[in-house]
Amino acid sequence: MVQTEIKEKRKNEKGEGSSLPEYYQKFKAYGLPLIALLFAYIGFKIRAVTSNYKTFLDPDTFFHYEMYRIAIDEWIPKYFAYADPPAGVKTGGYLGLYTVQAIFYKIVSVFGYDQLGAFKLWPPFVGAMTIIAAYLLGRKLHSDWAGLWAAAFMIFSYANFSKTYSGNNRGEGPFMMFFLYAVLFLMIYLDEKEWNWKKVLSGVLFLATSVLYMA
Repeated sequence: MVQTEIKEKRKNEKGEGSSLPEYYQKFKAYGLPLIALLFAYIGFKIRAVTSNYKTFLDPDTFFHYEMYRIAIDEWIPKYFAYADPPAGVKTGGYLGLYTVQAIFYKIVSVFGYDQLGAFKLWPPFVGAMTIIAAYLLGRKLHSDWAGLWAAAFMIFSYANFSKTYSGNNRGEGPFMMFFLYAVLFLMIYLDEKEWNWKKVLSGVLFLATSVLYMA
């Protein structure tokens, strides 16, 4: 009788002990991604504070805004009418930057954003997506916790924040975002030994983001 009770007690202790790893695995599978999304939301809100300002903090943003408006109509801007009047000047440089933002406007305009609203929304959105990319890439290259720490670091990273706050529509922020996703998709592609939908999709996304981060 005593031996039976001891055996039952040991079984219960083993059962209680084995439940912790099970809960921990579920926490890693579902809890950590949710925390990473929370980090991305916090990063977005911090970067969106300046969207309520009546003017752009970066003087160059006025030029970027006009080029972005041209891209909405023409997709790839050909000239800038507000310089060297009356003919304007031919544009050069990173014209893809404005085309990507024009596409972003076409998407979010469905939700009621006007041109200026979408323009202000773009940098914080890029910042939030960069935080998610840091989490996914850290998890892919090392571990779930490494990804979470990378996402936490990216929230307050001055190098990232200074390029992704609302009103700063330069190209460094999108460059970093697309670059991180390009590396992530490349890692997924290389990890797949056999040809399947995951390998094909990651390969296509790698090519797309590789072009975008150089646009």
